[in-house]
Formats: sequence, structure tokens, C-alpha cells
Amino acid sequence: MKKNVTLFLRSVFVLGLSVITLSGFSQVATFNAFGTTGYGGATLAPASVDGNAVVGSLTKGSGIGSSGTAAAGGWGGTGFFYADAAAALAGNAFFTLTVAPKENYSTTLSGITGSYRRSGSGAKQLSLQYSIDGGTYADVSTFSLSSTSTNGVAFTFSNVSAIPTVVYPSVLTLRFIPFDGTASGGTFYFFSNTASSIALSLNATTILPVTLKTFTASKAGSDISLAWEVENEIGFSHYEVEKSGDGASFTKLSQVAAGKSSYTFTDAAPVSGTNLYRLKLVDKDGKFTYSKVVKADISLAATLSIFPNPAKSSVSVSHPAAVAGAIIRVSSLEGKTVLQQAVTTGYLQTQLSVGQLSKGQYLVEFISAGKKTVTKLLKD
Repeated sequence: MKKNVTLFLRSVFVLGLSVITLSGFSQVATFNAFGTTGYGGATLAPASVDGNAVVGSLTKGSGIGSSGTAAAGGWGGTGFFYADAAAALAGNAFFTLTVAPKENYSTTLSGITGSYRRSGSGAKQLSLQYSIDGGTYADVSTFSLSSTSTNGVAFTFSNVSAIPTVVYPSVLTLRFIPFDGTASGGTFYFFSNTASSIALSLNATTILPVTLKTFTASKAGSDISLAWEVENEIGFSHYEVEKSGDGASFTKLSQVAAGKSSYTFTDAAPVSGTNLYRLKLVDKDGKFTYSKVVKADISLAATLSIFPNPAKSSVSVSHPAAVAGAIIRVSSLEGKTVLQQAVTTGYLQTQLSVGQLSKGQYLVEFISAGKKTVTKLLKD
């Protein structure tokens, strides 16, 4: 089920920020700084935010000044005299804004436009960068601020499609970097000359493939049972059940076709200890989002198990408590040892790198206190 979203930031870093709605293009959030004096404060909180997104306050970098007389209705500042964006970043002379879809949603930006105002010695270039989940920032494009009109001038960033789709629970951070001014007192604003004019607009599409009402994981004997209930399966394709041992790397266990209101899945090969699961909810057009992560704890008898299996690069081997000198040995079916690793005393689980092994079947042996436990590994 598609939800279209438009994020309008209105006024000087003026703003009327708008993004996310249930149908059609509309405002998700609004920032309104019309009537602001003295360049405005260090942050500008949204005036309104749609219920399907989380939008942070617009925030000034510590290098943005407030000397001299400010234009009425402008949220911005001074200090944009740096020769390039890298220098402006080093001087903390930039603005940031965060946008995050809520659970079961993903957001794809399609356009960023707005209106600016600057003084004659103010910034002549405005660069846009993005980061997802605190990762490395990437350049989007740079707009030339060629006019000094006091009525505000429109700008449009190109290449916005380079910003990846943001899937819950990820957070998108946008960084606006004015630079190339000629004096430290030169000004730059996101500008609105009326209470209703838009200073910054982020157009986006937000996807809600399905509403996930419940999702649980529980012990069922030596297995773990997953169950979930849904509604609004409109234009929806399938669910992918994913599992993790550490919460960082997930492996696909199964794919479940859509078409019902309640579903179950049994993991017949859990590891002893904590097992983490999530659902990947996939729309018919291939777009997707993730559910929350659920967990189930289980204590298994002293057996040997491997996850994932089949495996490509690394596996988690669950085994009885290791004593001093315990090892894990991987052998070909012909009995040739291809990998051997010491096991930490007392451990019940050991990570094993198998990426270097050729495709095929192997025997995995856990040897501790003279006792041997064996299972099979399939290498993809």
C-alpha cells in the first residue's frame, strides 16, 4: 500500500517542512519561521509532523554566526565565507535535518526545492549531502546561489534520486552547506517572505506494504515458533523470515507468500541461547521495510548445531561447554582436515570463518575432554 509523502520546510531555514500523508502528496511536517528576528535560534522545531514519520529539529552548526542585522522572517546566519564545502564543514558552518519513517514504512525522496535569500557578500553556493544511520556522508549536488534578491529566490537540487530509500528503523540525515561568500558577515537564509510561502520542500514517496499488528517468537519444545498478524495487505507480495545470532547480521530462513491475516513459521534449528528474528515485508514492486526484532531464548541439550547452514562466509557453532584444549575441526567427507580452530574454555558458541572453503559438504567435529560430537555443514 503506497503512501505519498511531501516534506516542505518552510522558511529561513525559514521553513514549512512537509512530508508524509496517507494519500496523495501532502505535508509530513512543517517548520515556520516567518516573523523570525535576529537570525532565529540554534534549532527550529517542526510546527507539525505527520504521524507516520519522525522529523528532527533543523539545527545550526556551531560555526554559524549571528552578527549584524538580520532579515525579517529568516532563519539562518553568517559565517559562510569558506572557499569550498569541505572547509565549511571543518568550520561547522552548515545546517542538519533528520527524517525517519516509522515502523513498517520506508521513504524515498524524489525532489528537494526551496527559496533562499543572501547578502552580497554571503554564500554563493549551497551543497547537499546525506548520511544514513550515522554513516559516511555522500554528496548529492550543489546549487549556485546567483541572486541577492530580497524577495527570495527559488532553488532546486539535482540528483536527489542518488539518496537511497530509507527503511525503518534507519534515519536519514541531510546536511545543507552554504559556502563561497566573500566576508564573514555575509548572510544566508532559507527564506519565506510570507507566512504561507515554502522555503524548503522535500518530495517523497512513503511505502506502507502492510500493517503488522503483532509479531512474536516463543519456545516450542526444541523449536522456536514465530507468529504474526497483519492487515491492509494491498499490493503486497511476501514476507521473508530472517534470523540473527548477534542482532547485526541477519540470514534469510524462509519466504512466506502473502494472502492471509495470520501466519506462523517454525525454526527447527535454533541455537542454544538467544535467537533473534525479524520480518522483511516486501511489496509487489520490490520495495520493502523491516519489522521490529523479536527474540526467544532456548536451552538445548549438549548437541552440535550450525547456523546458518548452508553457509557462505561464517557460521555460529553451538556446542557443549568447552573444556581446556577443546577444538572444532572441519573435514572433507573423505576425512581430510581443511580447518581447525581452538575453542575458548567455557564457551557454548564459537564463530567460524568458512568463506575460504570450496562449495560442498563437510563434517564439523567438536572435540572436548576426549569426547567427539559431529554434524554436517553445507558450504554454498
